Amino acid sequence: MVKFRSLFSEEDSQITKKISPNPENITIGIKYKKQSKKPIIGKNSLIRSNSTIYNDVEIGNNFKTGHAVTIREKTVIGNNVLIGTNSVVEGYTTIGNNVSIQSNVYIPTNSVIEDYVFIGPCACFT
Repeated sequence: MVKFRSLFSEEDSQITKKISPNPENITIGIKYKKQSKKPIIGKNSLIRSNSTIYNDVEIGNNFKTGHAVTIREKTVIGNNVLIGTNSVVEGYTTIGNNVSIQSNVYIPTNSVIEDYVFIGPCACFT
């Protein structure tokens, strides 16, 4: 695993400050295979402590997480998305724009969540 600050060069220090004002225990860019690519994270994003984002993830602008969120590989997330504390988004998932996923939610592999969706707390999709 690569810790948050070590992924970015000194040139990118402004980006790290914008993603999280206190990047404590944030892991961005876990390699799950040899040729995977670093995640792309849009502008005005806030990723809170103990969150993990794997490689090959694309995230739009105005993205926010709660604490301890996991986002697995090959996930595409639109603009204006909130993913609440302790939520897990398994790989190969698509999340549209203007989506609010509350705390303790489990989204399994190959899920598609369209635009303007609200998912309440403790929801578990199977």
